[in-house]
Formats: sequence, C-alpha cells, structure tokens
Amino acid sequence: MLRGFLAQFPFRTKILLYAAFVGTISLVLASGAFLIHDSVAFRKSFAEANRGRAEILAHTCASAVGFQDPDFANRVLAGLAASPEVTSAAIYLADGSVLAEYHRQGDPQPPVVTQDELVTRYHGDHLDTTMPISFQGLNVGQIYLRAVMPDLGSRLGRFGLLVLVIAILSLLLSLVLAHSSHSSLTQPVRALEATARAVTEGHDYTIRAEKFSDDELGRLTEAFNDMLAQIQAREADLKESENRFSGLLNRLG
Repeated sequence: MLRGFLAQFPFRTKILLYAAFVGTISLVLASGAFLIHDSVAFRKSFAEANRGRAEILAHTCASAVGFQDPDFANRVLAGLAASPEVTSAAIYLADGSVLAEYHRQGDPQPPVVTQDELVTRYHGDHLDTTMPISFQGLNVGQIYLRAVMPDLGSRLGRFGLLVLVIAILSLLLSLVLAHSSHSSLTQPVRALEATARAVTEGHDYTIRAEKFSDDELGRLTEAFNDMLAQIQAREADLKESENRFSGLLNRLG
C-alpha cells in the first residue's frame, strides 16, 4: 500500500516522504520505550518510597507495640494524613490483633495481616506493604500500609506537550536533512535521465552520463555508459557493413 502510494510521486518527493516516515516511526518507538521505562521506574520508586515509609513507622511504633500502647500508635498513624497517597494502615500485635489503625473516609478497613516478613504487592493501582516490627530483638508485630499510586495518565500527560514539541522538531529536522542531502542522491539519477533522453531524441550514442560516485548509482552509471559504448560499436559495425554493401552494389552496377 505504501509503495503504491509513493509510486505517484517523483524521486525527490519520495526521499522526503521516506525521511519523514522513518523519522516519525523512530520517534514514536522511542517515545513508547521512554513511556514504558518511565512507568516501570515510577512503579519501582513508588514501591521503594512506600517501603521506606513503612520502615520509619515500624521504628517509631516499636516501643508502642512492645508495651502495647494503642494511644501512641494511633497518634503515629494519624500523621499519615499528610500523605494523601496512603489510604489505610494498621499496626498488629504478634497474635494478629489490631493495636492501631488508620483509614481515610470512604476507604475500606485494613485487612487482617499474618505475614511476619517484608511483603510488597501491587493490586491494580494499589500497593500493599507489610513489614515486621521488632522491639528489643523480638518480633512483636507487623505494620501494614496501603497506598494508591498516582494516575500514570496524568503523570505522563505532563510530558505530552514536550513529546509533541520533540516530535515536530524531529520531523522538521528529518525533512531538512533529507532536503539538504537529496541532491547527492537525485543528481546522478537526473544525469542518467538527461543522458537517456538525449540519446533517444538525437540518436547520438557518443554521449556519456557523468559519474558522481563509486556507490550503486556510480556502478549503474558505468553500466549505462558501457551499454552506450556497445551500441555505438554496433552502430559503427553496421555502418561499415552498409558501406561495404553499397560499394559492392556500385561495382556490380
């Protein structure tokens, strides 16, 4: 389909269109790779930040869990109101009972947690982190955090204008480079075209196309000139044969 579409354009326009097409596709692929890498990196950094928050809370609440002080533990969890991404949290004793909990209005209650090791799991756009709490060398409980990951669409949307500007600049740059370099590609072709037209119109096989390079177009020019030389030689042989035949007829006459 693309080849059929380009067939209607001259060679120069084809070069420009190919450059624009390749530049656009390359930019789209590069942008897609960047967005995927950014999404993966953001999820990883978000998980690390949530683990760091859980670790700080575990250290802060260690004595409260060890002495089973729910008032201090609840005050510590209440500070999570300054972290809008955290939707719920809970501190559990070693027997699984809840010592303190926190959840935003409208969010579900924290689940019952039984793990005694660090666990981080994504559930859709939610990240659950569970971390053990140690006090005086003993495992005295666990802390649970649930954080909602910011909408990646809004995050990536901030890069939309930048990507668009880069796309336009890349497209313009590819067109400028193609336009500035097209003469090195089209000049040999135009020379061959002019030579072929001159030979066809004037039946002059002594004309030769100018060779501009040693690449494929240069070798094509050499082959074209060799063909003209062979035709010229055959024309000369044919003319010589005609002259001999005419001379023979004149002697016979």
